[in-house]
Parts: sequence; C-alpha cells; structure tokens
Amino acid sequence: MSIYKREGSPNYTYDFQFKGQRFAGSTGHANKRDAEAREREIREELKRQFANARSFDAAPMTIDEAAGRYWAEVGERAKSHRDINWSLVYIVKNLGPDKAIASITDSDVAALVARRRGDLVSYPKMIAGKMAKERIPKRISNSTVNRSVIDPLRRVLRRAEQNWGETVGRINWRVHRLREPVERVRFASAEEEAAIFAVLPSHYHPAVRFAILSGLRASELCGMKWTDINWSGLIITVRGKGNKTAPIPLSAAMIEILAPMRPRDAVGTPVWRNMSNEPMTYRSLSAAFVKACEQAGVVGLRLHDLRHTCATRLLRSTGNLKMVSRLLRHSDVSTTAKYAHVLDDDLRNAMNAMEPVKVPS
Repeated sequence: MSIYKREGSPNYTYDFQFKGQRFAGSTGHANKRDAEAREREIREELKRQFANARSFDAAPMTIDEAAGRYWAEVGERAKSHRDINWSLVYIVKNLGPDKAIASITDSDVAALVARRRGDLVSYPKMIAGKMAKERIPKRISNSTVNRSVIDPLRRVLRRAEQNWGETVGRINWRVHRLREPVERVRFASAEEEAAIFAVLPSHYHPAVRFAILSGLRASELCGMKWTDINWSGLIITVRGKGNKTAPIPLSAAMIEILAPMRPRDAVGTPVWRNMSNEPMTYRSLSAAFVKACEQAGVVGLRLHDLRHTCATRLLRSTGNLKMVSRLLRHSDVSTTAKYAHVLDDDLRNAMNAMEPVKVPS
C-alpha cells in the first residue's frame, strides 16, 4: 500500500496517483491498518467522483448550455454581439432551455421559423424628411428570419458537433431557409447626383462624394478615423463586415476630398463631422440623404445605393468585374456578378449603334 510515516509525524501519509494526477496527504491515523483503510476510502471516493463526472459529461447537452458556450467562445467578442445575443435568447426561449440539442428535429426548426415569421416590428414613418411619432407595424422580412433564427441556430449546432464532439439531430436546413429577394442594383445617374447635391446641405457633400468614389458601406464611412489613412502608401484601412479589415487604395479624387480636412496630428478621431464639429453618425447622414432625395425628386435611391453607384461606374469604365470585386471586398466574385447587367447594357447599346451591312441589290 502507498502509505508511509513522515519523519517526526505520528500519523501515516498516503501518496498515490489516480488518472494521472497525484494525491497525497495525512490519513489521520497512527495505526497502519487504520491508515490503509483510510487510503482505500479516499481511493473509492475519487472513483465515485470520477464516475459522477463522466456521467455528467455524458448527459445530453441542452440548447441553453450550447447557446451559453457559443456565446462565451464566439458571440461575446463578435462585432455583431448584440444581434447574436438577441438571437440566442430568442432561440432558447422558444425551443425551451431544457431541449437537448440531439433531439432538435426539422419539426422544431419549422415551428421556430413559423413563430419568428409572425413577429411584428415597427418602422419609423418619414414625413417631409423627418421621423414622425407614428410608427408603422410590419411583419419582418424573410432575410431577417434567416439571419436572426436559422443562421445562428445552425452555427450553434455545427460548433457543438464539430468543436465539442456533441451529437446533434440531422436538420435539412435548405428546406427551412426562406427565399430572399435578389438584391436590387439601384445606382444614381449623373443627373440624379447633381440634383441631390443641389439640395443636400454642404457639410454632407465631402462624405457623400467620398462614398461614391470609394464604394464604402455607410457604416464603414461613418467609422473612418484619420489613423486609418496611410498617406505615404495612399491606402486606407477599412473595417468592414465581421470586423474584418482590408486596405483599399486612395484615388486622386479621394485625396482631393480628404487633404483639406487633414489634421496636423494623426489622431484617432473620426474623419467626418457635422456642422457642430461632432462625429457624423449613420442616422444623421441617412436622414439628410433621404430628405435631399425627396426634395430633388429622386425616387427609390438609398444611402447604400451609393456603393452600387461606385461599382456600376467602375465596371463601365474598366469592364473588369474582378477589379470591382476587389474594391467592394467581396470574398467571391460571384457576389459581384449582380453588376454584370451593366456590361450587357453597354453591349446592347454598342450593338444598336452598329450600322447594318448594306447588301447590294
């Protein structure tokens, strides 16, 4: 038996290894037989604890446990952590916190999607470019259902299976994913652009012009800081979706906009500011743009369409779809293919301009 008496100690000491871990201490007994009995008790207690731990680990993971672990490992540090948190809470509440992830079926997912499709959300009503107190209740879109329920649940279950070794049910996700409308490609014509700038307050002009030249998303535009600009390399580092950063070149026209506003010290302050010298927000820029479009008589043009405007003009000037994809930072050029109709239009116009061959009579 692995017991012995330390020098100067009246009691026996136990010292052994269990599952690769060393355990040592006093048995509390001076009699060897009693000490051996105590050591056996300690070993049996460790075996029971180990068996209980294995039993606990083998218990089916619930959706509440899976969501909590996903939040700790992924969601909490994500740029869209608020949206992820909302989705996880919604999923756990509607599936039931004690629902084992191995027992989630297509029927459960279908019921969850149906519940989410029935939710209402209220949108602010715009009157003469200003938000009224009245709000319009509408059912949420298919894309919102996909992003807020189907996609996060699928990510949680995939991580549970691939990273945690858990058993999950077989779900036919393709059946549950709702069809989303193809993203429209609306861009501003030269005439529309001129009409908008004629009524848009002048302090918004630099930001809007920069958006058209750079193809930045509105959130990326408003998040620009002076420290993001490398003047020697003529590069700007953009923080985009998923908190990903990517460099894009500064053109001469973009530099012409930024240079007069450049501060003496390259501090990490926002580039774009309003009339009160406060950081320009997405909300204020969007409201000003919507109001300008209404006053200019431009219908169906959103702030995000300035990105489409940039892509369309670059494609028309270069005919290079990959170059447009590079500027817009699309991970797959197939995402950029929605702009290909621009080349079709140019081709059609060129074909229409062709003179028919005169056949001698």
